[in-house]
Parts: sequence; C-alpha cells; structure tokens
Amino acid sequence: MSSSSHTCTSEDENAQRTRSLEALRQCTREVAQYSDPQTEEEHVKLIETLHKKARALGDLHQHSQQSACVEKIVKLARKGLPAHNISLPKALETLAECRDLMGDKPAALTLFREALDTRAACGLPEAHPSSTASIKRMADLHREQNEFEQALELHLKVLELRQSLLSPEEARRGGGDAGVAMALHDVGTTYHCLGLFERAIPYAKEALEMKRALVARNKARREEREKRKAEGDEGEEEEEEEEEEDAAEEEEQLMEMMYSLASTYAKNAEFTPAQPIYTELIARRRN
Repeated sequence: MSSSSHTCTSEDENAQRTRSLEALRQCTREVAQYSDPQTEEEHVKLIETLHKKARALGDLHQHSQQSACVEKIVKLARKGLPAHNISLPKALETLAECRDLMGDKPAALTLFREALDTRAACGLPEAHPSSTASIKRMADLHREQNEFEQALELHLKVLELRQSLLSPEEARRGGGDAGVAMALHDVGTTYHCLGLFERAIPYAKEALEMKRALVARNKARREEREKRKAEGDEGEEEEEEEEEEDAAEEEEQLMEMMYSLASTYAKNAEFTPAQPIYTELIARRRN
C-alpha cells in the first residue's frame, strides 16, 4: 500500500472517530431529557437514543460500555413496553453481538435464543428475515466453537426457512436469491468442517451456481444502467451508488464460494473438477 493510501485511510478513520464522538455527546444530552420516562412514547424515544449511543460506542470500540448501554435498553424495554413491541428483541440481539465481541459466546447464544422467543411472542413468523438472521448468527457462533453438529442443524433450518420464502417461479428455476445461496454455502462448509465432503459438494456446487447467476444478473443490470446514462438518462443515481458498493462484496462472496467448492473437491480427491475452479479463482484474485 502506498503512503498516500495510508494517509487517506488515517484521515477516514479520524473523520469517523470525530463523527462518533460527536454522536456520543449528542446522545448523552438527549438521554438526559428522558432520564425518567413515564409513558410508552418516552420509553421508545429513550431506547432509540440509547441505541444511537450504543452504535457510537461500538464504532469507538468501547465494547464494555456499549454492552452496559444495551443492558439498560433491555431493562427499559422489559419494564416500560408492551410484549408486542420489537424494541426488546432488537436490544437482545445487539447485546448478544456485544457479548460475542467481548469473547463470551455462550452468553451471546443465550441472548439470541431469547431474542427469537421474544420475536415469536411478538407474532413474527419464524421465516421473518430478522428471526432467520438470528438463527444464522447462532449457527455461526456454534461453528466458531467447533460445535459443528449444532451449527449444521441450525444452518439447515436457515436454508429451509429461506427457501420457503421463494416464489413458485423462483423455486422452479432453482431460486435466484442471495440469502438462499449463502445458506447453501453455510451448509456445505459445515459439512466440510465435519469431514463429510461428499455431502458438502452438492450444497457448495448449488451455492456457487446460484451466486454466479446472481452476479451475472446484477452485472447486466449495471451495464444497462450505464448504457442509459450514456444516452442521457440521469435517473437512479442513488440505486447506482448502492449497487456499486455491493459489487465488490458480491465478488468477494463469489470467490469465497469458489474456494469452498474447489477445496472440498480436493479434500474428496476429486482433483479434475477442482483444478479449473482454482485456475479461475487465481485469475479473479489477480484482477
């Protein structure tokens, strides 16, 4: 990395730190206005402000203070909000992430389970994206602790839930959905961790095929937008910025899935299908 790149990175970090400190000061002032909430509306406003404060503390890597802030949110939500309010499960999930950052993965798992139970009590279906996201995080936490059987059970559940949300047309053509592709990838990599390479390959292969189709579709969309822009259509600027930001992440996910399938083929002594994937992966990395 060049010295100019280091300078830009340092300037960006300093600017982000300045913004986070200002947000923290602003939140501290706002919290004082609702120090003794009496109504549900005041509880909600205080909780929203504390969420902002927690995010600022997280950006500043002050995770123990962030955790204490989120614990206060949980207490407020339990005390002053009705059971159907989603502030409590959101706070529980944020607290779970704090516990994970602090290295307490068992506590994080317990909090994610409580968040799931609370969302169910709020009437949200199990296939709701927020609930599915919590199940995936639980699976990831189990895998990080080498608890692969528990992780596999949850990753398979996520796959089932995400596939259930596909339309009949999407299901017929294999489902062109990023969430399903990632769920397939998670199942495949967990089978790989268990040493069950033959069982991993179909999931890893389907995940890669789906991701390739999604990348090609999104690339065609960007090219079409560029064509319209060249012809004088200046609309969709906000959508353009969002898609450009997603493109690099999407490419990284694609290469991760390529490596996963190739390495699983290799572990299963299937070197012929592994070789072209590795070759393509090297070319993409060089670019």
